[in-house]
Amino acid sequence: MFILVIGLVFALLLLFLPRILGRSQMAMLAQYEIFEKRFQFKRSVFPSKWGSGIGERFSLSGSYGGYPVSLYDHYREGESGKTLWTSLSFEMLFAGELEVLLDSIDGDELARFDRKPELVKSEVATGAFLIYSDHQGIGDRLLNDSLRSRFDEFQGKGSFRLSKGFFEYRESGRILDESARVRFQAALMILAELGDRVAELNRP
Repeated sequence: MFILVIGLVFALLLLFLPRILGRSQMAMLAQYEIFEKRFQFKRSVFPSKWGSGIGERFSLSGSYGGYPVSLYDHYREGESGKTLWTSLSFEMLFAGELEVLLDSIDGDELARFDRKPELVKSEVATGAFLIYSDHQGIGDRLLNDSLRSRFDEFQGKGSFRLSKGFFEYRESGRILDESARVRFQAALMILAELGDRVAELNRP
């Protein structure tokens, strides 16, 4: 009898667990679908060992402004539990070893990147973001009037980082609603313009 009860409980878990876990995933995929249609991004699915509907991972990839782009969620297990992020990443290998970090002053602490000791705070700020870099004076040269305006209007609470040829914006959590999607769309435009600006500064 006990074995039958255990079997019944296990069967119910298999039936309802994917639905419970899938609610946030469905909300995320609804927003991803808009990215796919609006920017012609392509979706990739990474299956889970638990089967369809449990633990599957999704990402989007494509190009914007001439740059390869990827959008994905990822996590890290730590002493305080699991931290989940969503990252929007642009490939900009021409940036070389240049390191730049833009932290939102009133932003989400969980979204911030680890700041390397060699990154020095710039005297220039956007109003909403503090700038750190391993190149002296990069903040003043990087932010033109157009980028300053974009950052002043930006509603995101995440962080931007240029490291090892990749310019990234990330927030904690997933893109579950329209407001989050709109923030990442704005970040998409900022990253493209930042890439163009870095390319200009690299010209001889």
